[in-house]
Amino acid sequence: MKKFPHVLITALALAMLALIAGGIWFYRSQERHIRQGIESNLNSIAELKVSQIATYREDRIEDASVIMNNAAFAEEIENWMANGQTTDYENILTYFRSFQTYFDYFDVLLVDPDGKVLISILDFSSPLHNVAQGAIDTAIGEHRAILTDLHEGPNGLPIHIDSIAPIFVGDGASSHAIGAVVLQSDATEYLYPLIQSWPTPSATAETLLVRKDGDSVLYLNELRHQQNTALELRILLTQTDQPAVMAVNGTEGYFEGKDYRGVDVLSVLKPIPD
Repeated sequence: MKKFPHVLITALALAMLALIAGGIWFYRSQERHIRQGIESNLNSIAELKVSQIATYREDRIEDASVIMNNAAFAEEIENWMANGQTTDYENILTYFRSFQTYFDYFDVLLVDPDGKVLISILDFSSPLHNVAQGAIDTAIGEHRAILTDLHEGPNGLPIHIDSIAPIFVGDGASSHAIGAVVLQSDATEYLYPLIQSWPTPSATAETLLVRKDGDSVLYLNELRHQQNTALELRILLTQTDQPAVMAVNGTEGYFEGKDYRGVDVLSVLKPIPD
């Protein structure tokens, strides 16, 4: 049996090495191309989500600002507080119901400067959550409408955000707060569906809204791959391979790591304004 010439064997070996090297180069080139496409797609969606959530926040603050700057309404509240007239009460309640109906608020409340509930569409009378009370103090102290962070309760209230409209009467040095209007937005009605929706078909993609809470990251919304997570799921800040940890530590942009399940993920991290 004839032996192949050494030259031919060498040529075949070199050809095989060239094919292998070319295959590796092609694979890595394709991998880079795919990752660049994923990064670009994730970045576009992240910017969309940031814009949507920021607009949601701005709309809620604008609603509270409209109430705060309604001098006639403030006068009607002052008259009702002083005289207890049924007509004033009904007018206030009608105004509140218009906000509930047309702007999808869960409840609308009038409270005094100490946070005591005076009027509620849903007849809520318990003390407000300390997050809302702190926001009322800030809104009155800074003479501006503000938005609280997400919180739940008390007494079984759903996870919600409060828009605080401080109510002032008098002009100049005589101006003083007589209370505040609290617009409650149920997060499950609009904000959570907005966060969870994804603009393209995907079996795994999701948006996470998180904040730093002590030595942990707190997940603010319901997640796709794990139930009952909103304001419940926490991970330690020491888990620096997780996008949520890097996000609350100030990292922005493209990041590769592991999610809350320990699964490898590609992500884009962006802050929500304010």
